[in-house]
Amino acid sequence: MPLTVAQLCAMTEPQMIPRAGLQSLGNRINWIVSTEHLEPRNWLRGGEFLLMCGWNLRPSRSMYHRYIEHLHSSNLAGLGFGVGFKFERIPDQMIERANELGFPICEVPFELAFAQISRRATEFILEERYSGNNIGSLLKNGFLDEVVEGDMTLEDIAVRASHSLLCNCYFVCQRRGVIARALRNAHERLMEIDPTRRTSRYCTDSVTLELHRDDDSLSRAERVVLDVILLAAKILLRRDRAVAVERTRLTADLFDELAAQDLTPEQATRRLSAFGLSPVESYCAISVRLSRDARPADLAPAEELVSTAAGTKLLTNRGNALEAIWAPKSARAQAQLSADLAGLHPTVSFGIGEIVAGVDVQKSVLQARHIAKRGGTGIFGKRAAGVEDLLAITDKVAARDFATSLLGKSLQHDSLHEIEKLLDAGFNINETASQLGIHRHTLRTRIERFVDVSGLDIRQPEIRPKVWLALKLARLHGESDDLES
Repeated sequence: MPLTVAQLCAMTEPQMIPRAGLQSLGNRINWIVSTEHLEPRNWLRGGEFLLMCGWNLRPSRSMYHRYIEHLHSSNLAGLGFGVGFKFERIPDQMIERANELGFPICEVPFELAFAQISRRATEFILEERYSGNNIGSLLKNGFLDEVVEGDMTLEDIAVRASHSLLCNCYFVCQRRGVIARALRNAHERLMEIDPTRRTSRYCTDSVTLELHRDDDSLSRAERVVLDVILLAAKILLRRDRAVAVERTRLTADLFDELAAQDLTPEQATRRLSAFGLSPVESYCAISVRLSRDARPADLAPAEELVSTAAGTKLLTNRGNALEAIWAPKSARAQAQLSADLAGLHPTVSFGIGEIVAGVDVQKSVLQARHIAKRGGTGIFGKRAAGVEDLLAITDKVAARDFATSLLGKSLQHDSLHEIEKLLDAGFNINETASQLGIHRHTLRTRIERFVDVSGLDIRQPEIRPKVWLALKLARLHGESDDLES
């Protein structure tokens, strides 16, 4: 049972008297400190109970308020104010501000020595830390039963470890970094991992439990607690791994059924809903395959790319093939992933299906498999996507410099979208006007305005390739807001 401000008041003789912040007397005390410094935050970690007599306080309402606000923002458990020295009673302005903040202030009688308070608190804290009650509570309360029955998460185990071992606790995965954490106190900040302040114990081949504490030595009781925590984490991680393996198998079966077209649209919708996919949201399928002379390890970079892409919903790895259902944010994100996959090992082929509604995802799966099976790479039905993939991965600075130097002020021209469409269509004015839904004479007027502003006469065939390339680079690399629309 942790030491609280109310308990500390009750265990001293004569007793300390709570004067302010009575609603927070349940604050947990981690240690006792004594200082007359008016801004002691740099020497505190949070959770301390501060003892002082106010020698450095001047009789100023603003100073009293600032001092209490500083202690409260330093996350102290409370303040013990010694009377009978400089002050016969705690200043009313301090009590007033402490009540507003819910910060406990206790009056320390003149007869009660600070050393006596520190001794009683230290004895209680050390007894609570080393008594072995933590391990008793873990086992008595059915901790391992909760883990086995699936009632706990890795975050819950981290919280139990943090509370029992009185330290910050992190579960760290070699691939994904920190996957669960718990801080000793809610007000403590997340700090960078300090190698001088941690005790590491392995849970599995890829997940480590890291304990961050001032003292890296563990008592006998704490070592027993740590063993129970590790056992619980191993049970949970291995159970989750078994669930993931089964989910992968079911996902592979789903892809096979979709590709074989064995499911009606209603059946496909029900099966996808079981995996959390909506029939009305937009998805696309991804299929990645290895050639016969490739090694399974060649598939790992592709799996990393697909699994970490924002919006990946389903993923299955068959050893020599990888398939996924993905919800890309935009066609540009789809093109970027295509470009990233194209840069992998030459033994890897891949296909990305069209972005379709969930009810039609079967079509996207067929498209992606079709491209990957014939050894191709790219997005189904996007002949120009390969060109934009290459342009998207060019150096941003160089691309922007080229676009700016060629187009200059015309980057802000309101007709860039129409000009790009016109050049995509091979300068076919009638076809472009029809696509844009405007009259051909309107398009001719916009061409003339563009020529006047940019000085680039796109009516001349030799000028068009440079302008087309500059417009593509400007849009792909965010140089022009107009083009993004």
